[in-house]
Amino acid sequence: MTDEVLVFEPAPMLTITIERHGEVPEIHLHAGGQGVWQARMISTLGCPVVLCAPLGGESGRVLESLLASEDVRLRTVATEGTSVSYVHDRRDGERNELARSGASALTRHEMDEFYGLALAEGLSAPVSLLSGTPDPVILPPDIYRRLAGDLTRNGGRVVVDLSGDYLREALAGGLTLVKVSHEELIASGRATGDSEEELVAALYQLHDEGAEAVVVSRAELPALAYLDGAAYRVLAPELEPADHRGAGDSMTAGAVAVLARGGDLATAVRTGAAAGAVNVTRHGLGTGEAEVIAQVLERVTLERITALARGVTSEARSPAGRAEDAALARGVTSEARSPAGRAEDAALARGVTSEARSPAGRAEDAALARGVTSEARSPAGRAEDAALARGVTSEARSPAGRAEDAALARGVTSEARSPAGRAEDSVGTPREVSPQQLADDLKVQP
Repeated sequence: MTDEVLVFEPAPMLTITIERHGEVPEIHLHAGGQGVWQARMISTLGCPVVLCAPLGGESGRVLESLLASEDVRLRTVATEGTSVSYVHDRRDGERNELARSGASALTRHEMDEFYGLALAEGLSAPVSLLSGTPDPVILPPDIYRRLAGDLTRNGGRVVVDLSGDYLREALAGGLTLVKVSHEELIASGRATGDSEEELVAALYQLHDEGAEAVVVSRAELPALAYLDGAAYRVLAPELEPADHRGAGDSMTAGAVAVLARGGDLATAVRTGAAAGAVNVTRHGLGTGEAEVIAQVLERVTLERITALARGVTSEARSPAGRAEDAALARGVTSEARSPAGRAEDAALARGVTSEARSPAGRAEDAALARGVTSEARSPAGRAEDAALARGVTSEARSPAGRAEDAALARGVTSEARSPAGRAEDSVGTPREVSPQQLADDLKVQP
């Protein structure tokens, strides 16, 4: 495996910008496009990048020359169609688009070559970032499902900054991190409004569909994130914007740079927020200085949002989501629990009582109440748990169970008892929860 991050860029663009410089206009040519801007920021943060992109026509030749001057390694596929270019005027301080060329669909052979190129680079990359295209004519959505799935199944970590059908297909392949804007969630019908409750519900939905972690950018408002079974507000310092465009791309790139170095998802999300905040203070898209980003990172925090605090009732959540709530309520992350335990959480969240549950489920309850996972217990211990969970008294228990009770009654310590007996010793009573503890549970956790 190399240390180069793969950036999959299906739609690089030649950008021509008119700026004011005194009385004489200045004209600037740059390589642009979501993946290009993201690759630029990843490189700024010190990570080597390989950019895979199709290029064609006059604008493609200019793009290739411009990209060669970037601090990225370039892998290209020559296309019959011409790469997109656009002209915008910023002489009045605003970005006014004057003209844009149309996009061309990749032919079947071009698409196969592009896919193979990205797959080869992605299989040796620590992280692969799949960027999107503003024009769906360029390539079909299912290419994201195929590529994400192929990379994930072979041990890769995949991050996407997509929306609509492209996001839906990529989720089916399995993803490490999804970044999406709140406008895109609303446009695709994943949220009906921009309230925090709506967007947090969408976070959990995206997780249930295949994303390990999710970040939703909200323009000037704090981003929202799903991490390790919980929702968070991503609180970053407010900075005066010079150009708000590109903040989301820089956010994604900052997160990828951390993951490429083996960092955790929480640090990745915080770094992404810092990179996005710094990007808006500059005119160039996907730009920033690593030193400034590091300083801003120290001021980025994650503020936890509990399910009850965000007004989401248990009934409104998916079974998997209710399982997460139940596990988190007792401080156990979903990853630390057994499959059976996660299923039991979902049952309890739906209001299914212990009496209505299966013997195996009641056994799981008893084991979890004393901190013992189902996998760590003997078959006999699991059977005893089920009996106790049903309220079966010692008199109604098996001869072996009554013998264990008698041993405890005469002061025989756990160490001197059989494995099944020691399992019995550890059975406890349900924990009492005080009103103050319940109040604390409703508070937003830092």
